Amino acid sequence: VVIDNAVILCGRELEAVRGHIVVKHGIIEKISDGSYNYADRIDAKRGIILPAFTNTHMHIADSVAKDAFAYETLEKRVGRDGAKFRFIKYGKKLRHAIADSLKSMQKSGISSFCDFREGGVEGIRILKEALSAPGSENYLNAIILGRPSESGSGEAELSFLEHCNGFGVASLSRYNFDFLKKARKEALRKKKLFALHFFEKEESRENAEKFFELKPDFAVHLTNAGEEIINEIKRKKIGIVLCVRANASFGAGIPELKTIFSDFDFGKRVKIAIGTDNVMANSVNMLRECEFIFKLYRGIYKEHAFRAENILACATFLGRELLNLRSNAIEEGNEADFICFRKGKYIYDPALYILHRAETGDIKFKFNKTLRKV
Repeated sequence: VVIDNAVILCGRELEAVRGHIVVKHGIIEKISDGSYNYADRIDAKRGIILPAFTNTHMHIADSVAKDAFAYETLEKRVGRDGAKFRFIKYGKKLRHAIADSLKSMQKSGISSFCDFREGGVEGIRILKEALSAPGSENYLNAIILGRPSESGSGEAELSFLEHCNGFGVASLSRYNFDFLKKARKEALRKKKLFALHFFEKEESRENAEKFFELKPDFAVHLTNAGEEIINEIKRKKIGIVLCVRANASFGAGIPELKTIFSDFDFGKRVKIAIGTDNVMANSVNMLRECEFIFKLYRGIYKEHAFRAENILACATFLGRELLNLRSNAIEEGNEADFICFRKGKYIYDPALYILHRAETGDIKFKFNKTLRKV
């Protein structure tokens, strides 16, 4: 398959190249500037090609209760005994709500996502059923991080790990620490992911010490972590997943973005990724997530030099790499998993155009195993 007449955001730094892509057996074989002078080609009509989005953290079961209890505290909405658990009970309505969010993700250019699944093995099964439902035409890479159904007891079995891609820890305070150490060891043995919410709310230094002892693959939020903790996480090369729009929506605060993005090197040392978090509080639209973080950073720190490419890298191939999926950075030899936005008028900077002007309706086609019009 040859896609020609495109602006291609190439490599880890998303450098704009005007030219064409040759894909063979789902792998990018060649990227060249200039035209492809043969009839058998797909004309992108100067559209902008970007790696498909990765939604690196979400709670998809919350789709059944969008904006419920919106004016309550974070703890009352999604805490241990929060309102969300009144809604995410098993049933037909929940399955339909999950299926609706899966469709929304595909339409908005997401090809991979990571869900922290509640409900033990049964919760995992419900999501898998939605992903494989007849007629769903699902092209999503789903990384499911489960958890025991009886969290906090310390007696819960780790059998759920047989059914998913790893353990998505709700919070350090919800589990017996000896159980978490056992779970971490088991995840390592089975080569599965171990990730957790961390410093979404204020936490103690004791919990920080426990966190570093566990050394998870990545931490989600860091909303109230502060500069010292964030720098320690980066030194230890633990991945970071930001959910800034959800943090703001919950009234939980804004993470120290300047510290997180200092010395940003497109994932060569520390991988930083982006997720939309609870569908209860936030849409699954990664374009809106990217724009919010980018403008918030520039507005808070008054730094005009902070680049759109930094955020787009976090929203695309860095998320996949953090989840141990094959990178979809647009490079020769990588998996062909990208989207094409329609050409905008009077555009000077294609990365900025995508980040704060393009809409999901501007996605012309996506390529993931095969070419599909949106």
